This record gives sequence, structure tokens and C-alpha cells, in this order.
Amino acid sequence: MTKGYDHEFTIGIAKWLFSVAFFGLVLLLVVLFFTGKELHYKDSLGFRNPPKEKTVILGALGSRQKLSVNRTYRASMDGYLIGTLVGNGTKGGVAGLEIIADQQPNPTVRLAANTISAHRNSNWERNLRAHVFAPIRREDYYRVNTTGPMPSNQYTTEIFWVPLNTAN
Repeated sequence: MTKGYDHEFTIGIAKWLFSVAFFGLVLLLVVLFFTGKELHYKDSLGFRNPPKEKTVILGALGSRQKLSVNRTYRASMDGYLIGTLVGNGTKGGVAGLEIIADQQPNPTVRLAANTISAHRNSNWERNLRAHVFAPIRREDYYRVNTTGPMPSNQYTTEIFWVPLNTAN
């Protein structure tokens, strides 16, 4: 028996690294964007003009709130949904998260989705992660669903709502 290149392990590690890097990049961009200054736009001559509607006060993120999966909420203000699914079992399978939102009480528009795929009896699947991130408009209905046939005792989820404080 020869030891060969473990393609599945390499793919799994690459997916995990990409997921962590993507989530880190999104968080970094959010932090860099919200620096505590007011957002202004420049016209064609370079003059700074505030937007006609709302002015977003950068750095004014509201307190994050932990939410439950598979439950519909309604946004009282603009904000972001951040979700993480972590595989913690050894039976294998597929599980995922999806963010759906709409102006209707039963939202149907998928804004973000991500999955993990774990192989049976592998040790590294316990640390597989799927992350989702999406902006939500004020007055929209939204929910984060779990997907896939993996039993719910094989993964954990964390969902957070982060409102944006805006000034009219």
C-alpha cells in the first residue's frame, strides 16, 4: 500500500481556510468602513454634499443581538445578519445556513448561503465552519434557515443581528 495525496483532506482544508478568510475579510471591511465619521458624497467638482435621504453615522453600530435559526423576524432599522454554523460531530453529512429576506411576512429571496460537507469518521470535520453575512433593510422580514440532511446534534449555530444607527 502506498501513501498517496489525500485530495479530500486538501479540499476540506482549502474550504475551511477560504471560509475563515472570507468571513475575516467581511468583518475587516465593516470595521474599516465604520470609522466614526459621517458619510458624505463628492459631486463632479469635488464638493462634499450630504445625501438627500438619510445620513449614515459611521461607527454607530447598535448592540448585537443573538437570534434563533428557522424563525422569522422583522427589522425595525437597517442592519446586518451574521451567521456561523460549526460542525461538531463525527457521523458526517451536509449542513448549511441560508439568509432569506423579503418585504412579505413569509420571506423567499435568498441573500446568502453556505454549507459544510463532512465525511463520515474523519477527525477534522469537527472544525468545519460555514459563515453567512447579509445586509437587511428596515421593515423587511428575514430569517436564517438551516439546510441539509445532517442531524442538528452534529453542528451548532450562532446568528447575530447588528443594527445600523441612522439619522434622518
